[in-house]
Amino acid sequence: MKKIKNLGHLREQKAVLTARRLQAEKNVRLHWNNLKEEFYPSHLASEAISKLNHLASAEKQNDRNILKSTFTYGLTLLAHKLADVADEKFKKILKK
Repeated sequence: MKKIKNLGHLREQKAVLTARRLQAEKNVRLHWNNLKEEFYPSHLASEAISKLNHLASAEKQNDRNILKSTFTYGLTLLAHKLADVADEKFKKILKK
């Protein structure tokens, strides 16, 4: 930091520091909200389901059993819908 020579310069530096503080607080709030959102149970469940879906789709390429792939697709679709409903309900609970 430079030497402050007069009152006007002091006020300018104070305004700069205030702006930096406000920006830092905004960044912390943003990162905190993102972190909270990542750890919602519905978000974690959705990630797990998408991983299972990815594994199932890789398995589908190896296995040509139509019945098995249809059953897997139906279960993953149902799981996605359940995760979405749970996510909405959980968000409503947190907003209260």
